[in-house]
Amino acid sequence: MSNIYYIRLKNGDQIVSKAETSNNKIIMDHPLEIHMFSNLQFGRPSVNLLEWITQPFVDTQIFELPLNEILIAVPASKELNDFYENTIRRIIVYRENKKSITDESDLMTESQEKEQTLRNSKKHLH
Repeated sequence: MSNIYYIRLKNGDQIVSKAETSNNKIIMDHPLEIHMFSNLQFGRPSVNLLEWITQPFVDTQIFELPLNEILIAVPASKELNDFYENTIRRIIVYRENKKSITDESDLMTESQEKEQTLRNSKKHLH
């Protein structure tokens, strides 16, 4: 049995997340907010999942809320469950790729700084 839930908060936010309850709190792991919009091309509503609270604002994707903030929490449908899992995978791949690009940029910057320092030191030798 999956522990992925559709959660509607009292403030109106619609969330899909891995979740469990403990001590009058709901603990959400990687909550994604559900955004519905009109898709004129297909003539029906479409859904997008976005991180509920995203980096760089937080360093974690585990959030606790008091249960009294929850209007409803029910197991996600198979379709929503699959969409959630695929979206989480894409977010993780994106972050890993972004990190490796940033790491490469940092390495290149360090290399460029060393090269510049070496050129500057050669200028002073003449």
